Amino acid sequence: MKVACKDFAKGKKGVYNPNSYGYLDAGISFMAFMVFFVIVWLVFRLAVNNSGAFKDYIKSDYYFNIFFSTLISQGAIILFAFVYSRIRKVSLFSGGGYAFKWNFLDITMACVLAFGLFFVLQVVHMYIAENFAHIFGETAINESDIQGNEFWAYLYVFICTPLLPAFCEEAFMRGIVARSMEKFGIVFAIIVSGFAFGIFHGNPQQLFLQSISGMAMALVYFATKNFVVPMAMHAFHNLFSALNEASLLTLNETSSFRYYWADTLIIFVGIICCIIGLIYFIKKLLKKKKDNQNISLKPKVYLLNTTTNVITEEYAYKVEEYTTKLDNGELFLNGNNFISKNKLGNKVVGFVLICASLVLGCIDVFIGLESLILLMF
Repeated sequence: MKVACKDFAKGKKGVYNPNSYGYLDAGISFMAFMVFFVIVWLVFRLAVNNSGAFKDYIKSDYYFNIFFSTLISQGAIILFAFVYSRIRKVSLFSGGGYAFKWNFLDITMACVLAFGLFFVLQVVHMYIAENFAHIFGETAINESDIQGNEFWAYLYVFICTPLLPAFCEEAFMRGIVARSMEKFGIVFAIIVSGFAFGIFHGNPQQLFLQSISGMAMALVYFATKNFVVPMAMHAFHNLFSALNEASLLTLNETSSFRYYWADTLIIFVGIICCIIGLIYFIKKLLKKKKDNQNISLKPKVYLLNTTTNVITEEYAYKVEEYTTKLDNGELFLNGNNFISKNKLGNKVVGFVLICASLVLGCIDVFIGLESLILLMF
C-alpha cells in the first residue's frame, strides 16, 4: 500500500528508511543472483568470442584478463544488489537498525580479526585446495603462461582485489543475504550466511576459507550494525591474501628456513589476533544495547497514521518506537510516497527456499551451472 504525498515530501532531506527484508528474501535473492550471474557470464562469453581483436588481446594478456573479468563480475554483483534492494524498498547500506558510518575502533578490531583468521586458516585452506585440485583434476597455472602488462597486475592486486569485492560482495552478502537471515536468529544467520558466502565464490578450493571468513564478517556486521566495518574487514582480508602470497614467495626464493620461520611466526600472531578480535565482537554482540545506540543518526522517520491521517516524526534511533507503529499498520515516507513495511512472509517457506538455494549453490560449486547449461544447449 502506498499513499502519494508529493507536497509533503518536497525538501525532506535525509529521510530514514526503516524497511527491512522478510523470511523469503534470503533464499529468493541468493537463488535469483545465481541465475542472473550465469546469464551475465554467458552474455559476456558470447560478446568476447565475437569481439575479434579484443578476444585476442584478452587471451594474450593474462593480467588484463583477470582485471577485466573482475570488473564484470563485481559490477554484476553490485547491480543485482542495488536493483533487488530497490524492488524491496530497503536501504542497501542502512535502515532497519543498520548504519553506514565510520567507527575507528570497530574497523581496527575488524582488521585485526581479518589478519588473524586469514593466517590461521591459510595452512588448512592450502591443504584442502591441493586435495580438491587432485580430486577434480584441476592444475595450477603454469608461470610461463602468465604474460601481460604489469600495469593491469598492479590494478588487480591493489584495487580490484581489496576494494571492489569489499564493497560489491558485502552489499549483496551482508546487506541482503545475511540481513534477511537475521529474522531466523543471529546464530543461524551467521552460520548459514557464512556458508552461503563460501558457496558464492563458486569453487571447492575456496569453500572452507571463505565460509569461515563469511561467518566472521557476518558476526562483525551484526555486532556493529554498521556496513562499513565488515566492508573494511573484507578489504583487509583480500589485501593480506595478495601481499602474503607475494612476500612468502620472495622469502622462499631467498631462504627456505626464513620462509618456514615467517610462516610459523605469522600463524602464532594470527591466533592471538583471532582471540582478541572474536572476544571483542562476541562481547559486543551479546551486550544488550539501548535503542539509541543502534543508530546514531540524525535523520527522521515520517510516519502516516492511515486512520487519523496524521503525520508524525520519529528520530531514526528510536527503533522500538517506530517499529511498533509500523507493525500496527502505519506507513513511512519513502521518496514521494508513504508505503507500508515489507511483510515477513512464511517462515517455513523461507527456510525451504534458503535450503534450496544452498543446494543449487553446491551444484554450481562442484559441477558448474554454466557447464550444465552449455551441455543442455
